[in-house]
Amino acid sequence: MHAFALRPRAAALTALAALSAMLGGCGGVSEPGGEAAGPTLPNSGTYSWVLKAQGGTMSPRFGLSLVHPQEPTVERVVETVSASITDVKLVPAGSYDVPGQRVTAVRAQLLLYVTGGDVRSVPLTADGSLPRDKVLRASSTNACRFVVDGNDHGQPLNSRWVVSTAGADGNCDNAADNGWAELTLSPQGQPRLAPGQGDTPLAMTRDHSTLAPRGWVLPRSVIFWGAGTGAPGGTTVVTRNTVEPAFTSVVLSTPRLALADDGSRLVLLEFRA
Repeated sequence: MHAFALRPRAAALTALAALSAMLGGCGGVSEPGGEAAGPTLPNSGTYSWVLKAQGGTMSPRFGLSLVHPQEPTVERVVETVSASITDVKLVPAGSYDVPGQRVTAVRAQLLLYVTGGDVRSVPLTADGSLPRDKVLRASSTNACRFVVDGNDHGQPLNSRWVVSTAGADGNCDNAADNGWAELTLSPQGQPRLAPGQGDTPLAMTRDHSTLAPRGWVLPRSVIFWGAGTGAPGGTTVVTRNTVEPAFTSVVLSTPRLALADDGSRLVLLEFRA
């Protein structure tokens, strides 16, 4: 799934504002920072997430809430409306169908979001607790947006992401000054950021025998990870030498192939066992 980039798009903001107004008219909506109405908290099922938009299209502000299907009129506030939420990423779980080269029984498990430069996670499975009390923080200050996904549906906590980071000027919109970091999760689902070195990854490649994420496709190489999240022992394969133009994007990626663009032509990369 792609990141929900929170940019000033009039149509999207109009829809979000309409949804916010609908939720705002429900009697069970919680006050900012206060507990939502309702005699008990759901202890099973899955929450849906809602971004609440306020302000003009040039300077929108967003709040984040969860809504349970058993209590469609009750809003569980996770983050009150502010100008600091810059991106949201759903972490799904599912089952790999290797012969069919697909993922089945996909379901929401965790929500990642960036606010004030900090990457945070909140579980979407109801367990009788207030969602905001389950929020875990990376305690970062310079995260901007999710750039590349490495979602492991079979083991979601083993997923990885590439996140853009603000440079010395602290401005996420200054691409020339920005860097990147690799985001992983602890066994408890806490986000962890590690500063990236060298070129920013362009895409993720999967193991064609398991469909689990296998490595990053970079402008001049492919890095295959070691066994386990964050484990050493990976392998780097050079795909472009220094006299050839670096890849600028990956147009299409499958577990066996990647179609990469170097600005003048398309190159097909084949991933063998």
